[in-house]
Amino acid sequence: MNLKKLTSRFLAILSIVVLTLTGFSCTDTETTNTTGFAIYYYSLTDIGPSMNAVIEKPTYTGGEPTDFVITGITFNGEPYTSESFIIDSKDGSVRIVNSDNLPVGLYSISVGCNSNGNYHEFKDAIQVKMLPSVPDGIKVEPDYIEIDFEEIGESKATAKVITEGEHVTIPSGGYAIADGPEKEFFKISQSGVISLNSATLL
Repeated sequence: MNLKKLTSRFLAILSIVVLTLTGFSCTDTETTNTTGFAIYYYSLTDIGPSMNAVIEKPTYTGGEPTDFVITGITFNGEPYTSESFIIDSKDGSVRIVNSDNLPVGLYSISVGCNSNGNYHEFKDAIQVKMLPSVPDGIKVEPDYIEIDFEEIGESKATAKVITEGEHVTIPSGGYAIADGPEKEFFKISQSGVISLNSATLL
């Protein structure tokens, strides 16, 4: 599937690990059934506690979807109940709130909607991976960077890991990009500067 057809913008959200430092990133999830109707979500693959986020409305093939509902949530494969995931019934976007109360692990969200007078349900349409909290005293500045799709190959945007106070020490070789489907698109220097890996974007 051609990502450029799904969106004219590429949201580059830097996800890194400094000991247990984490952020969040996005991947494209295609969900289909056997009727020829399909929806496409950008799943939030990594998020840390206290980070509220929005998973944008899905794109689709077939008739326009309406009346979105969350039909089920699992946590590490087991049924789970939570009020932290809220879906907009009109456009299907999903808000994640009060993430402080979510245990660390993998959440899968199933979604139902109507299209052309028919009801469709999509199991595990969205996945959200909750990671451990960022240690006190570690920050990334800026903590959010948005880059136009057309500029992604030439962007020189960077962010830097910084520490505050004297209670946090980053050992030599302590920086690494967090595992995930976008890991190859980013790099981090030993001084904590994060940038796009242009070699993988061309």
